[in-house]
Amino acid sequence: MKISITQLLIFFMILFSSCKKDEAEYAIPKPQIADIAFSLYDLKLPTDSASTDISFPTTLLLKSDYTWTLDLNGAKSNGIYTWNSTESNKAQIKFTVQQWTGLSSNILISSKIRTVLETVTICAFPDPSFTSIVFIESTFTTNFRASKK
Repeated sequence: MKISITQLLIFFMILFSSCKKDEAEYAIPKPQIADIAFSLYDLKLPTDSASTDISFPTTLLLKSDYTWTLDLNGAKSNGIYTWNSTESNKAQIKFTVQQWTGLSSNILISSKIRTVLETVTICAFPDPSFTSIVFIESTFTTNFRASKK
């Protein structure tokens, strides 16, 4: 029995094509809240007796490429984050600030926002349409809340 080069090439092409894995199988799933703009509306630190309202325009955007941007009334900051879904409505999160621009008209609130951002470890979104989200840390003494824009 004689095998031609063409038959051998066809055999190897079929063999190699069957070994190729679908890239989607290895893709990291994007966070459920990725690419949705949110407005921060309050925050709390352990030293605060009550939540502090955020009364100026803000936009928080967690992008699907695991970067984030925060616009505090024109003061823009950004960084990266990690995301690990733990339940259908909760995930572990860790923000890393790469560039921070504080809000000059309200340094205290700006500083609190950065502290909370770097402290929170959990993101909860009780509403499946993501109308509101809560970022908290494990002892629930530090948090910030946001609503969909």
